[in-house]
Amino acid sequence: MNNPAGWLIIYQNGVDAAKAGNFQNAINSFSKCIDLDDKNPIVFILRSTAYYQIKEYEKALADIYRALALDQTIYDAYEQKALIEWSMGNLQVAIADYNKAVSINPNDSICFMNRGQVKRDSGDLDGAISDLEKSLELDPNNSLANQIFEFCQTMKQYPEVYKRSLEKIKKQ
Repeated sequence: MNNPAGWLIIYQNGVDAAKAGNFQNAINSFSKCIDLDDKNPIVFILRSTAYYQIKEYEKALADIYRALALDQTIYDAYEQKALIEWSMGNLQVAIADYNKAVSINPNDSICFMNRGQVKRDSGDLDGAISDLEKSLELDPNNSLANQIFEFCQTMKQYPEVYKRSLEKIKKQ
């Protein structure tokens, strides 16, 4: 890389664009960063996240695979891949990816919360409740995890309602 200061400016422009919700500009900036240095897995993860936001799942997955080819120890890559797979309806793959993310970083409450939701969607209500309990143990102030936890407990009390909700998920 010839101009690290220039690369950092382009990188920061991508981060700022993503934070502002301008995902196409973020993709453009991160693509320029990759053109200058294609050995940085974080940039691939960030571009994947931007692609995910505009529902270009195949491009998002391609970037995650490139990031993982560079470094298989970054739990964010597995967490991002799981999110993409979940969105594509590949629930078992998403669970496996969340498992890998949790094995690398067992203190990520959001990862447990999301894995719990995927387990809920795949029909494993007990697994979902267990993951949501772990999420709340790690972050007792996570109101979203608490709402999902309460929802799962309610679904356990009403198995017919839960069965119908699973059927709706499968049709999506």
